[in-house]
Amino acid sequence: MTATSVELESRLAQFVEHHVLHGERLPARDLCRDRPDLEAPLRALIDQYLSLTRALEASDDPLPAEASAGELPSFDGFQTIERIGAGGMGEVFKLRDLKLDRIVAGKVLRSDRQRGMHAPINSFLREAKALALFTDRRIVQIYECRVERDPAVIIMEFVDGFELGRVGPSLEFAQRAKILLEICEAVHHAHELGLQHRDLKPSNIMLDAKLSPRILDFGLAASDPTRGHFIGTLP
Repeated sequence: MTATSVELESRLAQFVEHHVLHGERLPARDLCRDRPDLEAPLRALIDQYLSLTRALEASDDPLPAEASAGELPSFDGFQTIERIGAGGMGEVFKLRDLKLDRIVAGKVLRSDRQRGMHAPINSFLREAKALALFTDRRIVQIYECRVERDPAVIIMEFVDGFELGRVGPSLEFAQRAKILLEICEAVHHAHELGLQHRDLKPSNIMLDAKLSPRILDFGLAASDPTRGHFIGTLP
């Protein structure tokens, strides 16, 4: 790697870190005050990063505005704190377990995917059963599954951190390698149990404060690696 490449990567890392933590975009000109010759190539890298970020956000398939504006769902034994995410099949809420006084996450099957369909419930159950197989610290732990009630919900470990796709570009190469190794080992563990994730992507991997990964969303998991090649997230 050339000295110029190192300088560019360092300045891009500053941009990404500030963008992730504060939601603000540092001007390329400010980042290159001492090296004006780097402004144009840095601006191109920033555009690539922002384009990737938009693509990842779009792939999360958020709820329509009118659906997300409703009241928070309630669950017996839990206090619903806030909505923290959504995917193609469900919403995720931050909950407080009133009995054990701990923070957990609740994944709820989206109401617009339940109407007259058995497949979403089956997928929901499949995810719960898949997660229940694991005791691996790198795969989010499941505590409870309620599909006989409305709304159906999976109660699982709450990971306080950031999506890999958002913070990955700002990490050092050694950190990236360590994270990738842990993800590969966890997925290999899943394969040894006869389970294929089939939708492994940066937005389904969370990093905690120690940069330890947690693999999420086993809703498309299956045991047959020869089938299901046209499901999941194409990009």
